[in-house]
Amino acid sequence: MKDLLSQVSVQVASTVTLSSNTGAFPVNVVNHLEVPVTVRLELESANPQRMAVEPVAAQRVDRGETESVRVPAEAVANGKVRVDLQLATVDGTPLGRPTQTVVNATDYGVIGWFLIVGAGLLFVAGWR
Repeated sequence: MKDLLSQVSVQVASTVTLSSNTGAFPVNVVNHLEVPVTVRLELESANPQRMAVEPVAAQRVDRGETESVRVPAEAVANGKVRVDLQLATVDGTPLGRPTQTVVNATDYGVIGWFLIVGAGLLFVAGWR
């Protein structure tokens, strides 16, 4: 049974970006089996004080299909944090090898947006 479930995998970009301090990033669960499966996606932030990732509900993936999952994340500060992802059965048995991504939080904040808009206005004014 475990050999069959190794045909279910998780795919995520090596780096994902949050454009604010809260958001979600996409993860794909791929089922290469001829039967539907229900799996959990277990997540662990390498620095939970800096970036928290929310658990996601178990996902049912139809046979031969890919299910896109949005993983909610919240950053306390800007920067990069590694997040480990592991597929598991509903009872928690790990499936396959864990994978990881780096989540980059880039919340500009109010002052940052003023600087960006101001620089854009100066650029347009200087163009004339």
